[in-house]
Amino acid sequence: MMDSTDVLQRWWIDVGLSELMSRAAQRGAERRLDSGGDGDLVG
Repeated sequence: MMDSTDVLQRWWIDVGLSELMSRAAQRGAERRLDSGGDGDLVG
């Protein structure tokens, strides 16, 4: 049987990573809008 703290740690790591990724993507999009605004989407 798995330790409950181990499960919690893995859950927090997964949630934290997804949160970081979404924030980074959001920040990157905002930076693109601020820096150019020419409407070109690369990638």
